[in-house]
Amino acid sequence: MSEYQDLTGRLLAGPKVWLVTGVAGFIGSNLLEALLRLDQRVIGLDNYATGSRHNLEQVRELVGPGKWKNFRQMDGDIRDLDTCQRAS
Repeated sequence: MSEYQDLTGRLLAGPKVWLVTGVAGFIGSNLLEALLRLDQRVIGLDNYATGSRHNLEQVRELVGPGKWKNFRQMDGDIRDLDTCQRAS
């Protein structure tokens, strides 16, 4: 069994909560999709300086409503302490 298969098996067996910063960017939205497909709960934080809400819409369409319900979107900046405290 590969390390990737081992990791995905453990994630499916014991879901976690993940904070993805820059969730509306290219990397963040791809990470969001992968985590939701693994039935993980995700809090996504983005200030949309370079990200796009369109990327999040695409992820929602790809994963469907059942998995999308595990996503909580937050608008804000990782450099703002109050925003970070609300994300926890």
